[in-house]
Amino acid sequence: MDGKAILNRVSASKRDVVLKCCENSSDTVEFTNGMEGMVSLRLETSPVVGLDMKLDRTELKQGETAKLFFTYAPPTKQAKPNAVTIVRVEPIGLKIPLYLSFALPPEIQK
Repeated sequence: MDGKAILNRVSASKRDVVLKCCENSSDTVEFTNGMEGMVSLRLETSPVVGLDMKLDRTELKQGETAKLFFTYAPPTKQAKPNAVTIVRVEPIGLKIPLYLSFALPPEIQK
């Protein structure tokens, strides 16, 4: 198996996380370990005020799944810039980017 195929054995259920910019909201991404052996997950992120991210587990054996919960409580009702958070998978050094966007309510989009 080549290196790229090995890296693809740890996967995310999605890469785009959508939260509401002006009200409390949440989203979840699942990570699955398809590799033989154990992997560790670690968050690398730049802080977004009001955003809480928590992994329900950081160690995954083969076939196991972890959930990353995003909970957002916006400090203001202003539009927010998009952000990126990285989930690092060790010992293989894989970085999985997750793209965060903050949806505007319909009345502001007009």
